Order: sequence, then structure tokens, then C-alpha cells
Amino acid sequence: MFDKIRRLFQADPNSDPAARSAADVQLATAALLIEMIRADGVIDDAEITTVSALLQDQFALTPEDARTLMKEAEHTVDASVEFHAFASAINTHFSADEKAHMIECMWRVAYADGVKDKLEEHLIRRVADILYVPHHEFIRARRLVESERKPKQESDDG
Repeated sequence: MFDKIRRLFQADPNSDPAARSAADVQLATAALLIEMIRADGVIDDAEITTVSALLQDQFALTPEDARTLMKEAEHTVDASVEFHAFASAINTHFSADEKAHMIECMWRVAYADGVKDKLEEHLIRRVADILYVPHHEFIRARRLVESERKPKQESDDG
């Protein structure tokens, strides 16, 4: 497992995007989405289901493969000190459109339980900044997800 983490953080920014390790990119993506699930301190089944569906869709995974990836991502997140390395790996390997899509996925996880939490929004803002996603794309993604699913309430906890 530590070899995977080490490879993930040692990505060569000059490498050919076609040659990137799909497993490392999948792990980084899953790790950020796991961080999203945990952001508000409440792990909801709807959030887990949403992350699984997003991973299946994004990487053409089976449900079982998505569950395995999520478990590996949980272990990776538990072993890491901070999420910046995951975001950095995504920043290195994703195109601008893929990064914007990542922010949209994070919004989908944030809204999966029907509650817009300020801690979740803060995490998405931080990741968007690290990924150099323009503010208008951050807003576009949030509005898109909001239009699909209105939150039950806005939490002021934290």
C-alpha cells in the first residue's frame, strides 16, 4: 500500500498524460471523495452510494471494483497526513475539464445527504484552489448540482 501512496505523490508533471497510471489517478480521485464524505463528520449512506456511482461512471468500474477502490482510498486517507497530495496528483494528471468535473463530483457528494454543510463547502473551495479551477467553474458546478437537488438545510455546525 505504501508503494502506491509513494507513487501517487511522485508523479512527474512532465509525463505524457496518456502514460499516467490509471490506478494512481483513480486512487487520488477516490481519496478526495472519501475526504468529502468525512468533511462534516457525518458519514451518510447516500454519500457512500454517490461516491460509488461517481467512481463507477468516471472510471467504468463495476460496483465491486468501486467498493474495493473506496476501501483502498479509505486506508490511504487514514495513512496520509493531509489531502493536498491527492489533489496534487489530480492536478498533475487531469485536464482543466477533468478538474472542473472533479469539483462537480465533490459537490454531488456534499449534496448527497441533502444537507449543504459549510465544512464540505470549505473543503471544495480549498481543493478547487489547489486544482486551479476558476471560481466561475466552482460556482457553475455548485449551481448545477443545486438545481438537481435542493438541500434540506444549511448546517452551521463546525
